[in-house]
Amino acid sequence: MGRKWGSRIAIVISVGFLLVAVANLLRDRYVSNPEPTFVRGSEPNLPEPGQVRQGVIRQGEPASPLASSGVLEPLSTDVLKKRIIETLPNAYLTLMAIIQGAALGIMTVLAQSRLVHETPLVQYATTLSQVFAIGLTIVIVTHQYLMLTSIACWVPTVFDTFIPFLLGFGEIWMALAAGRNTSWWIALSSLSLVAVFAFWYTRIRTVKGMFAAKQRIYLQHHRSITVQVFLCLIMFFTSATAAVLDSVRTCPALVNLVLVWGVIVMGLAILTQGEYDQNRVYDAYGIPRLRYRTPHDRASMTSQRRGCLGRAWPAQVVSQAVRSPTSTPRAGPRRRHG
Repeated sequence: MGRKWGSRIAIVISVGFLLVAVANLLRDRYVSNPEPTFVRGSEPNLPEPGQVRQGVIRQGEPASPLASSGVLEPLSTDVLKKRIIETLPNAYLTLMAIIQGAALGIMTVLAQSRLVHETPLVQYATTLSQVFAIGLTIVIVTHQYLMLTSIACWVPTVFDTFIPFLLGFGEIWMALAAGRNTSWWIALSSLSLVAVFAFWYTRIRTVKGMFAAKQRIYLQHHRSITVQVFLCLIMFFTSATAAVLDSVRTCPALVNLVLVWGVIVMGLAILTQGEYDQNRVYDAYGIPRLRYRTPHDRASMTSQRRGCLGRAWPAQVVSQAVRSPTSTPRAGPRRRHG
């Protein structure tokens, strides 16, 4: 009974991700080029003269050769740039939604079946920790691609298609290997190696011109990606070492559990580093967003408040003393008459 419900939940999650991807494609298809609407009693909502789509034949005008041959928009430099800018983020997010949905569905089904049959307490905790690490991996990959598509955009190559499938392969392999320690560590080491290549590729494709005159933000962004590369390298060597030790039966179960949580901590560090980098970019360009306050933010806000109060206090006292007509005069010695 439990397996049936696990399969149903996985199917619902996968179908939900697929519907989100299809809705994203339909929105880009129909919302980007809305048709003119006519309301009774008002002027027709026609596009501006310069915004008329190419290929639409106006009444009373002869059909152009391009329109009659089915060419909607001739290719030019500006048209090609516009298509790349519109296609790359949507293609990335749609592809990642499908891959992450498949990985999440497989993880849900197999985790439920593996956790039911695990009898030793330490192995049960290890399998549960591995499932949590897989879910964290899905969140990290999704967040990195959301941040990537909002900050940077470049001309796509074959690596832009290759890397998402490699990441999805590593995630699905980890989901299939949950509960089998050696195979799970090998899957994590392969995924970490792909993540190193993905971060390095992002670093070399992000150039100074993407940040215009804000070169300091560009340097900070590069440093943040470098930190994430080193964290992925540490995760790769840790998982490879654990796979070797577990394959020769020299890694105790408790040490295995501790290593899994060490990998989880490194994953949280990668996620936090990406969030800090995103906040710096948003702050530099004045983009408002909902964010949590870190201890560094609280300390800086406190120092700013103290500095503002220290500078504004004398002027505030003077302005209140000058502007307040009902202020009580200071008591002084009375003058004696006659």
